Amino acid sequence: MESLTTEMNNLSIQRPEDNYRRLVATIDHFNQKRRITEDWIEEHKKIILEYRRVFPDVSKSNEEVTDRVFRSVATKAELLLSDLIREIKLTRSFNWNDYYELCVCFHKMCEILYTEDELTAMMNGMKL
Repeated sequence: MESLTTEMNNLSIQRPEDNYRRLVATIDHFNQKRRITEDWIEEHKKIILEYRRVFPDVSKSNEEVTDRVFRSVATKAELLLSDLIREIKLTRSFNWNDYYELCVCFHKMCEILYTEDELTAMMNGMKL
């Protein structure tokens, strides 16, 4: 399976730093207890579905990484993503808490894979 870095690059037509900023913005949205609208739900359903397309099995991302925390977080992310996909298919909506937890997992995985300088550069929109 491809690495998380490659998968983040392929996530959308956006640059990988845009994908990372979107991930951070979603976490901030929850942390600041901003309103969840129907438009927000529809936009993030598409993001969740795109995550599944890019990550057929999150737990197998970066198989060369043996860090126990990374492996544990990747497994948790796979369970959350699977549950979210199942919910979207059944109810056309999703559990916001599970989505928040998935975003936190992806963020933690990025923290393990990227240096602090690389994450800062992505947040500032600088080319890596």
